[in-house]
Amino acid sequence: MRYEPLRRQVILELGIIVAVQVVLLAIVYLLSSIRDDYIENNKSSQHMLDAIDAEFTTLKAKYSFIQQNSPLYEEVKKKEEAGALSINRPLVLEKFNQYKAQYGLNNLRLSVSPIQDIKDPAYIRKTHSVSSSEVSVELDTLSDERVFELLDVMQQELSGVCKLTRVTLARDHAVDAEVINAISQKGTYPLVKTGIKFTWFSINPVESAGGAAPDAKK
Repeated sequence: MRYEPLRRQVILELGIIVAVQVVLLAIVYLLSSIRDDYIENNKSSQHMLDAIDAEFTTLKAKYSFIQQNSPLYEEVKKKEEAGALSINRPLVLEKFNQYKAQYGLNNLRLSVSPIQDIKDPAYIRKTHSVSSSEVSVELDTLSDERVFELLDVMQQELSGVCKLTRVTLARDHAVDAEVINAISQKGTYPLVKTGIKFTWFSINPVESAGGAAPDAKK
């Protein structure tokens, strides 16, 4: 019996089987590498998507905040263009002395708290910082119309930004002959007792490397 051809055939078949196994192992390794790369890329893409979602949520919250406070932003924009964003305590005293004569204000009592920096990160920017003061005004005047005129002119003429927090009106006297006579003689009468409270915001340039920014707080 001739074994040599059979031996060669067995060796050839074994060689083919080994070669096929090597190729299969190479394919498995390649597929495993591709799978690992896919998983890694998928994780990276997911992290990027999460970051985009977080940024979108932040921008959406900022947009909502701006929408809710659009009148304040418009007022800030106008005053920034006019260079009237900083506040100081003597200024409000001077202004209300002017309003006292202009609107016939009686028994004017004004309280202005010290101006303090706002530490909330939402108010801090690279170029500007925000400070505020709580202002309380008590007065008597002839009519509520003068009060509303005063509120309107305050927000237009006072530097910085005024955010009204409380306004109270109460008639202190009945309109009788004595009141009418006093009005005809003086042009005013302490008929309506009024209380006004507002937060007075100042937007101040942040000190830069080129020099110090002016400090509006006094």
